[in-house]
Amino acid sequence: MTRIWKEPYLGVYREPGATVRDSLSDHAEAHLKWRVLNGAFVSGEKMREAALAKELNISRATIREATRRLAGAGLVEIDAQRGVFVRTYTLEQIEDISEIRSALCGLTASSLVKRAGPADLQRIKDLFERVEAAEARPFEPSDYVLGLLYNEAVVRAANNERLFTLYHEAWQQMRIFKLFLRRHTHGELDVQTHNRTMFTQGSVHRRALYEAVMSLEEDQIADAMQRSADHSLERAREGFADYLEATRSTWREKIVSKRTPTGNANQT
Repeated sequence: MTRIWKEPYLGVYREPGATVRDSLSDHAEAHLKWRVLNGAFVSGEKMREAALAKELNISRATIREATRRLAGAGLVEIDAQRGVFVRTYTLEQIEDISEIRSALCGLTASSLVKRAGPADLQRIKDLFERVEAAEARPFEPSDYVLGLLYNEAVVRAANNERLFTLYHEAWQQMRIFKLFLRRHTHGELDVQTHNRTMFTQGSVHRRALYEAVMSLEEDQIADAMQRSADHSLERAREGFADYLEATRSTWREKIVSKRTPTGNANQT
């Protein structure tokens, strides 16, 4: 059965509005997630509870609830003694996450073919046409969000909310890893430049995915999604190599590739 996804609910990367949506903790979670995914806080950086509570004019308990949710999504780590830190992912962990994303490609394709209705396919078509129009003119910041909306619509067409959550969490974790690498490779983080690069690089994959979805051929959809996932992992590996070259530090390499922000070796 096709679910009805209203436009305000679409968009896993929208800038939060100035008004409270459902609850204060929802409001805080949206703001903190937006900042993490835009590099305002990067991996290993502490999120100061008191300052955030004052800025958002809400209680520290509400901030605490929001950070617990972000921890559940793999965006932050909570240390009872030291506080809340944006999570640091190792390259090995990112490769593991990519394996999970690969497994989800086949499941998404299978569910989409079985469950997608006319409204799902029309939404994908409409968003793809909007993305194509955006590609034909100079890049605007909203174009990156539009590209994400298109990808999101494809995954949502599988009509499996848990699958969507897992797939999107994998994307979030990959993004904060790449933002960390970009910040420490270049010494600064220009998020709009990064988003423009991601939007441009995704053009070929978006078209291949669109053609596959419109064919409703399960193997073609899975293959198109897999190629996009492989491309993303390849870019992450290249970014990590650039990071190592830029830092030229055995100590830093060891910290980033083998340890968490707390300094404890990762448990496997």
